[in-house]
Amino acid sequence: MLFRFFHHVSNEFIRLAITTPLFLKGLLDLHKGIGAKHVNVGDMRMAIVSVPPMAEQLRVLKRVAELRRLCADLRQRLTASQATQSRLAEALVDQVA
Repeated sequence: MLFRFFHHVSNEFIRLAITTPLFLKGLLDLHKGIGAKHVNVGDMRMAIVSVPPMAEQLRVLKRVAELRRLCADLRQRLTASQATQSRLAEALVDQVA
């Protein structure tokens, strides 16, 4: 779907807001029946998104970016740590054998 917003709304903030699990669950909960659940244009037109002032939107986006970088760094460190642990375990097994 294509959305057009006023100049005082960050497109990235809206994208972030409407892709949260809570927001999507709220939209999908509107659907009843046995068919595949999906979000349609009518649902999105009626959806309510709280939009703070632009300065706050930018602060939120900056913090989310920082947290995503931190998570990526932690995933990378975890992978490296697991690789080291695996090599150490192999070395111990080789010494015992």
